[in-house]
Amino acid sequence: MFPAASRRPRLPAVLAMVALAWWGALAAAPACRAAGGAWGVAAAVFHGACGRLCHQRPDRSFGDGGGQWPVCARCAGLYAGAAIGAGAAWLAVRRWWRRGHRVPPPTTWRVPVIGAAAPTGLSWALEMTGVTGFTNLSRFAAAVPLGALAAWAVSAALAREAAGGLH
Repeated sequence: MFPAASRRPRLPAVLAMVALAWWGALAAAPACRAAGGAWGVAAAVFHGACGRLCHQRPDRSFGDGGGQWPVCARCAGLYAGAAIGAGAAWLAVRRWWRRGHRVPPPTTWRVPVIGAAAPTGLSWALEMTGVTGFTNLSRFAAAVPLGALAAWAVSAALAREAAGGLH
């Protein structure tokens, strides 16, 4: 019924580590770029690749270490939330397995993810209609819940699938 300890899916742990590494790379990129040399070249390539994911507008991006982050504040919030959510989901999945519980089905996460999208959607809509503007910190904070719940849902679905629970 439940995966044996030696066969338990490792995907939630992998997702958590990748999300944390991605967040670390985003945070370190400006300092690496400013340092120059091989690190600077790698950071410039990373920044260029991130341009495929994000608009990278300087006025909507954080800056530190003498340079701009490779993604805007809203995307940074999504990725920070993803690192938090994937890590929390990994711990929850481990706890469920230790207690002999099944991972909840994907339908469990739909409404919470939609609710977590509300702050991001609302802030974006208010900005696009010109009602009000937001700071980079508020854009970041509004996006964290969506990133966290989306990563949690993906991690739980991966664990359930790997355990044979979706078929």
